[in-house]
This record gives sequence, C-alpha cells and structure tokens, in this order.
Amino acid sequence: MLRRGALNGRFVSSLSLFRSRLFRQQIRYVTVKQILGKNRPLPIWHPESPDFLPSPLGPSPLEDFIHETVDADILVADYRHTEEDISPRKRNSGFIDRYNRWDGSSPYHKNRISKPLPDKKPLLPLPTNLTHKNVPRLKNIVLSTMVKEAIAKKEVLLSSVMAFRSITGVHPEILYAKKDVAVWKLRKGAPVGVKVVLEGENMYSFLAVLAQLVLPRVREFNGLCNNIGDLTGNITIGFPEGVLPLFPQIENIHDMFPCKLPGFRLSFVTTTNETHLARFLLSSFIPFDEKKTTKRKAY
Repeated sequence: MLRRGALNGRFVSSLSLFRSRLFRQQIRYVTVKQILGKNRPLPIWHPESPDFLPSPLGPSPLEDFIHETVDADILVADYRHTEEDISPRKRNSGFIDRYNRWDGSSPYHKNRISKPLPDKKPLLPLPTNLTHKNVPRLKNIVLSTMVKEAIAKKEVLLSSVMAFRSITGVHPEILYAKKDVAVWKLRKGAPVGVKVVLEGENMYSFLAVLAQLVLPRVREFNGLCNNIGDLTGNITIGFPEGVLPLFPQIENIHDMFPCKLPGFRLSFVTTTNETHLARFLLSSFIPFDEKKTTKRKAY
C-alpha cells in the first residue's frame, strides 16, 4: 500500500509539473512518456541541465564602485561655477554656427527649415548639462574581430567563436561580408568575423577580469592613449594577437584551440556625448598615459 501510494503521489506530482506553465516554457517538445520515464529531462534550474545558466550570487563589486565612488568624482571634476561655463550653447557655439539660417529678407524665407552648411563633416550632438541624473555610465561593451584567414578557410573562424564564448559567457554573432572585394578574393555573404555585445552583469564581470588580470600581464602596456575617442562618447581600443591567451578562461586550454587566436577590438559605448567624460569614466578601470597620443586628433 505504501509503495502504491508513493507511486500515485509521484504520478500526480509529475502530471502537475508537466501541466505547469513554467515547466512548459522551460522545456518544450516533451512528452508524458519522457516525464514519467527513468531518463526524464532535467528542468532548466538544475545544475546538471544543459540549459542551466548560473545567476550572480551577489552584486558586482565593480558596479558598486561606479555608483559609490566614480559618479561623485565625475560630478566634482566637471563642476562649473558660473552659468556661462554651464551653457551648452556657448560651449558648442561652433556647431550651431554651421547651420544655414534664413534672415527673413525674402518672403520665401518664412517657415523654411534651417539646414546644415554644405560640408562633409557631420554635425555632432550638442552636449548636455551634467547633473546627478545623467552621470555617464557604461551602456555596453562590444568585442569584435576580423579573421583574414577565414576568407580562404571558414574553419579558422571557430577558434575565435570558442575564445569569445569562453571569456564572455555569451554566444557570439558571426559577421558576414557586405559586398564583394576582388583584391581580397572576398565574396558577399562570406563569414569573416565575430562580434559579442555585453550588457549588465556580463559586462562588469568581463571588465573586472580585463582590468585586474589581463592588462597587467600585457607587455609594454603603460596605459591608453590620452586622445582616443570618436567625439560622441564612445572609446575603441585595439589589442594584438597575444592578449586573448592571457585570459584565465583560455590560459590553461590554449593548446586545445585548433587555430591561432587573432587580435580583437573593444568598443566602450557610454551614455554621454562628450569624449572627455567617457575618458574620465574609463580611467577609473584602465590607466591612461598622458604622454602617449595617437596620430589622429580625437578631441
């Protein structure tokens, strides 16, 4: 009787679990025979399940450091004492003067939209007044690489996919060629690169590993260039081929990769439109070399 009652209880609990909405969303295409059998699939929250994703056990120390220390430092460093220094129109008057304005000397000027002057330089966004509500933050980090050898052999791209998946924990996106290039023997639609976009907890954990474990081991690295930036609050850094094997996720299994690991680029996308604030935010994690500058004037 006890054994029969136990079987009936197990049968009822299994059916209730199968009918639950959460279980149907987590494991799809599962029959009743699979659920009641010996080798029934594990739920997604089970550590041995292939779909299991570990959640963070606590808040990120790097994110807490940004909220508690970096935000206040940025507000103090960019403080303006007078209204003339705060006004974005006066600080960015060079961009406003580039608009072609109608003086009203002709009746056809009425209700005519002001257009930019005919030049090739795009108009940059106007800066905003910095307050405690719009302190610069990291929006996302984009890792990308282009493997030249993948044009002839597509299998070479697998090493980059495995490396990016190991150091980020996110499945990378394959980049395809947008047009044909006869000089490089490149065809449209051929896979040539890999890209990963990190946000939230994955972004802060990757940045902590990069700043604390990887960059101190890079040879001849004294800091980033003091004038990098794209004038819209985004900063891009390029790393050579020998940096990917320095990550702790790849260091012990570097010999298992079938091909040589390439270099990669890091793009830090921030919520600000001013490059000096983006540099200030990034300098909290990665050092800058004041004497080192690039050939291209960035700010």
